[in-house]
Formats: sequence, C-alpha cells, structure tokens
Amino acid sequence: MSYDFSNSKILVIGDLMLDIFYYGKSFRESPEAPVPVIEDSDIRNILGGALNVANNIKNLGGNVSIIGMLGEDKEAQIINDLLEKENISNTGIFKNKNFKTISKKRIFSNNIQIARIDKEDQNYKFNFTDKDISQIEKQISSCDILILSDYNKGFLSENLIPIIIDIARSNNVKIIVDPKKLNFASYKGASIITPNLKEIQDATGITIANQKHLIDICKKIVNEHDFEHIVATKSEDGISIISKTEDHHISGKLVNNPDVSGAGDTVIAALALGLSVGLDIYSSANIANIAAGLVVAKEGTSVVSISELKESV
Repeated sequence: MSYDFSNSKILVIGDLMLDIFYYGKSFRESPEAPVPVIEDSDIRNILGGALNVANNIKNLGGNVSIIGMLGEDKEAQIINDLLEKENISNTGIFKNKNFKTISKKRIFSNNIQIARIDKEDQNYKFNFTDKDISQIEKQISSCDILILSDYNKGFLSENLIPIIIDIARSNNVKIIVDPKKLNFASYKGASIITPNLKEIQDATGITIANQKHLIDICKKIVNEHDFEHIVATKSEDGISIISKTEDHHISGKLVNNPDVSGAGDTVIAALALGLSVGLDIYSSANIANIAAGLVVAKEGTSVVSISELKESV
C-alpha cells in the first residue's frame, strides 16, 4: 500500500477557523460567583475547521491549497502566521474587513473544559463575483481531489455548493464532502460524503437501530442524491463504506479517553490522499480509519504525521 503522497494535490474549500485552547490552574473558587479562579494560563492557537483538514494533509505529506474567508483582525493574523509556519499557502483565501474571522476559545481549569467562547458573524452575507468564481474554477481544475469542509458557517452556501460541484464534475475531479447541513441534498452530485452517525440521523430524522438499518438508510441517501459512496464514521465502531450496491465495514480501535475534536478532519484528509494516489475507496478508508485512531488519542485539535501513520500499519 502506497503512503507516498508527495505528488498529491488536494484543494480544501470551506469554513476557516482558529481554535484557541486556554489552559489554567485553579486552587480556589471566586467570591463573586460559583466559578473557579484560573491562574497561570497557557494559550495554544491551532488551525481549525477546514484549516485543520489542510494541516492534516500537509502533515501526511500531501500538497494542499485552501479556499475560504478570513477577516482583517487579530485572529486572521494568527491564522496567517500559523499557515506560514506550516508552509501552507494562503493565496486562495478571500479577505474582507467586514468579516469576523471565526474562532472557538476553549477554557480549561485543571485540565477540565469549563467553557467555550465562539466568535462568528451569523449575519455576514457571502457574495461571490464572476471573478471570484473564475478564481475558484482555476484552482479546482488543477487539483487531484476536492474536499468541501462544511461547518455550516456560511462560506459554502446553498448557492455556491452546486456551482463548485458542477465545476469539479466537468473537470473530472472527485468531490469529498464533510457535511454539516441538515439536508444532504445540498451536496447533490458529490462523489463521497463522510458523515458521522449523528449527522446521518439529524439529516434524515431517523434513529439508527443497527448496522443493517444504517446500510439501508445510506443506500437510500446515495440513490436520492447521486453520491458514489457514503463513508460513515462511527467512532470506536470504525467506518462503513456504502454505495448503491455494496457495503463494507472496517472495525475501529478502542482508545481510552478519546478526544474526538477534529477527528472527522483527519478522516477526510487521509481518505482524500489515499484516493489521490489511485487507491480504491476501501483501502483509502482503511488509511483514514488508522489515522482517526491515532488522532483521537491526542489532546485537542490535532493532526497525524506521515511517520506516525507508517508506524501504525
């Protein structure tokens, strides 16, 4: 099985975020409210959202380009500094001073998360000119695999997604989607979607009873929306790959106290890289399953390196 992704060209389009982890120690409760007083803080800034997908691709040895939106604020500057450190280009990223760069600040007291503070502008309207679409088309036409990392924050709008999918299909570029929208019809015509069980249940309104029930539901989704495969992630129960006519299951690995932050990003990154070097969907999903097992054993939003992957197979 090939693990040389040095010639792979993956394009990630989606919601760009900054993940902030604020670690502190607490020895007493505040006299003002029943909350801990946190001291000796340690702050970690990490690429989040679609940027975490890109970072996983880079650390697994692939070449990655990014399309998304950043503001002109301190969070955007931190992201650009992190991208430069990871040697990931930001040339495809749109910038708008009226846009608030999305961030998620997680606050920990004695290694226990006690709060999360999100910064985003839910009223911002994404408008794309013909010039913008041409720029997107140029990047799609030169990539091996296209990933849509949709955190449902607005960049991948109901108007933009079908345009992107049409461009990719006309250029024979495979499209993999990490879906967050409640209606999978938004991604009609994509090659592969990678929902977890909760996302499938939320999108269909059906509680999944067992593996056979999952297969039946996914085959219906595939037929309705012209997908080639659904790669359903099931945490410690592994991954199921389901098409119109076939289904295949890969067992998971039990990890003590797993941290699933960003695990879906690792799955879609590894899956895309496998497909980019000519592996079939099953071999690619097996790589993704191994990578997921590695990343959930780490703390917070993390990535898997190519050396870690090779050591685990």
